Amino acid sequence: VDPRLANLWSTVSGRLGEPWDNERMAAFSHLSHEHLRRLCHRYYGCSPRQRLTTLRLRRACEFLMLTEGKLSAIAANIGFSDSFSFSQAFKREFGVSPSLYRQRIARSAALPGVA
Repeated sequence: VDPRLANLWSTVSGRLGEPWDNERMAAFSHLSHEHLRRLCHRYYGCSPRQRLTTLRLRRACEFLMLTEGKLSAIAANIGFSDSFSFSQAFKREFGVSPSLYRQRIARSAALPGVA
């Protein structure tokens, strides 16, 4: 992966709650918007915005599995403006709401004989 992208996504992953937009990501990586888009498509198969959303939602899964935090707090922590937009994005990505995802994780952890 291009080192500029590696540096960008490493930083973004550590600061997901910040307001990252295409302009800020391009400036941070010292790339034009278009070149950033092309590199993201080449290495990740998606746009920078889609990559950001994927990283945020993966982190949301971790929070849902490991904490009992409210959805609004999780949404704010990973950079969504409200719990509704977070829930909609989560359901689009994973096919279930964040609440149902958390319930299923808790249920599977409670099953005997499941590692």
